[in-house]
Amino acid sequence: MIKKFKLFNENSFESKLKTYFIDGKYLYHYTQTEYLEYIKEEGLIPRKYPNSYYPNGSKGVFLTTSSSLYNANLPESLIELMDEYYDNDEIGEKPLIRLTIDATKLDINKFIWDDDYILNRYGWNKAETDIDKIIESLDIWKSIAYLGTIPPDLIINYDFNYSN
Repeated sequence: MIKKFKLFNENSFESKLKTYFIDGKYLYHYTQTEYLEYIKEEGLIPRKYPNSYYPNGSKGVFLTTSSSLYNANLPESLIELMDEYYDNDEIGEKPLIRLTIDATKLDINKFIWDDDYILNRYGWNKAETDIDKIIESLDIWKSIAYLGTIPPDLIINYDFNYSN
């Protein structure tokens, strides 16, 4: 009798994705600190409406490979919050927090490219298939979107130890 088994395919979409994940497992999400308690209870919920800067933008949760706040391809509004924080003489709690997500437990079919990839401002995008667009988004922009709710149990860390 011949046993059938699944061979590990190093060229699979899943294995390609994991090469971008931090330690082969994690992605980051930056958000306003004031939302943390809600996120701990409800998880990360995709935004209801796309970003107004990108009329065809995704309604997803944006995830990044960047541990650096200013290299994380964040929306301008979040960068402005941090700039105001650093310009303020009375420094309290940082307005943005970094969440570490166990991305290996997310539904691989719900990943999509980042909104900046859609814009293709610099003409860098060359991919033709959806899978290649997701990989290229990680490669060029260090970010992708997840088109589903990320439950609280997949958020394994909350910290302010990001670099600028």
